[in-house]
Amino acid sequence: MKRSKYNILFEHKGGKFAFNSYTTALNKIDDEFTYILDSIDSMSEEIKAKHSDLIAKMKQEGYIVDKSFDELKSLKFYNMSRKCNSDVLSLTILPTLDCNFACPYCYESCKKGTMSKEAEDKLVEFTEKKLKNKKILKVTWFGGEPLVAKERVYSLSEKLINLCEKMGIKYSAHMISNFYLADEETIKNLKKYKISQVQVTIDGGEKIHNARRRLKNSDEPTFERIINNIVKSKKLGLTIVIRINADKTNIDSLEELVDVLVKKGLTDVFVYLGHTVSFDEGVPAKFTEDCFLTDDFAKISADFTNMLANKGFKNNISYPKPISFHCAAQRLGSYIVGPQGELYKCEHDVGVKNKQIGNIFNYFDKKEINSSEYMEQINWLLSNPFEDEECVNCNILPICMGGCSNYRNKLCKAYCMPFKYNLVELLKIKCDDYNECSNKKEFKSVQVC
Repeated sequence: MKRSKYNILFEHKGGKFAFNSYTTALNKIDDEFTYILDSIDSMSEEIKAKHSDLIAKMKQEGYIVDKSFDELKSLKFYNMSRKCNSDVLSLTILPTLDCNFACPYCYESCKKGTMSKEAEDKLVEFTEKKLKNKKILKVTWFGGEPLVAKERVYSLSEKLINLCEKMGIKYSAHMISNFYLADEETIKNLKKYKISQVQVTIDGGEKIHNARRRLKNSDEPTFERIINNIVKSKKLGLTIVIRINADKTNIDSLEELVDVLVKKGLTDVFVYLGHTVSFDEGVPAKFTEDCFLTDDFAKISADFTNMLANKGFKNNISYPKPISFHCAAQRLGSYIVGPQGELYKCEHDVGVKNKQIGNIFNYFDKKEINSSEYMEQINWLLSNPFEDEECVNCNILPICMGGCSNYRNKLCKAYCMPFKYNLVELLKIKCDDYNECSNKKEFKSVQVC
């Protein structure tokens, strides 16, 4: 047996803890644990027998592995096999590129118009063909602002739901929206059409949010209306996730927003900071200057998580999980669908012609395999962290898997996840939460969080 290369040990409030990023096991440990970890390579069979129960548990949690087990090869296999998983079809559908907001940092080119009825029908046909031998259809509604084209969302949702029922396919959907147009009728319709969760961006306290998340051609404030729409959603049973695009201009207003959420009874809503990173054409230079470096953002994110925990947001304590790849763009069966039927792998590429991988109107026509569209798709599927020496040697690779491929491709360097800089701080918050919620004063040795 040998030590896992993905062990991370740390101390917290007088205790010692061990985390393994391959299994994401987190445990409070004792001297027996550290002795086994330090001497496992050369331990005699007699000593192994003496500590056999603990060794078995440590092996189960991934802290020690068989000498023949190659963790990196196992990650490579997991990456490859999950990319080729044929069970799931994921569609991110943009029914329009139009938006009722004019956010200064937006990377998209706002265009009038909505997906045509012809494109809608063709998308249903495309989906039916792609669903053969699949078990799950996952839909994300995006834009522009999808609620600008809500009638198209409703009609297409109904057709896709009926298609899945006919084919015996599991259906799920969520939406990314500014939520300004979400009146009570709209919220009820989202639930009716099986949109179970909406991600809503609120960029800090009222004043800073209104300056950043502003209406197009209007000075009318947006903060209060969006907050009230979230309150309505909670009453009507629609799950909301709040994202805050954090940079140097709004970081001082985060607590103001959190206090509003507390006052409105929204402590059960999941809230998280989004790291704004500029690698898209068309983003103003001023916005790029306002972005945090990843290590600075990681510190802010950990502090924010701690503040949420202290203010009663118990569902917001970030905890890492093993991933096979960084995002769905790296997997077969995942498509971004533009309003004209154009297909991409990443939403950041929408509108960039040389980034298209096809179009729903002719996707199944016979094609030249040496086409640029075919090569674009191949490049995404072959993207992986295993050719990067820094990633290969990183002890959090299983929970990062190389970060954003689009960032890597455009800037020719890896985007390290904030976990690289704040993982231990987040784990300490998790340990505190575990102790508070349990009747135990401490973990038993090798007790999973």
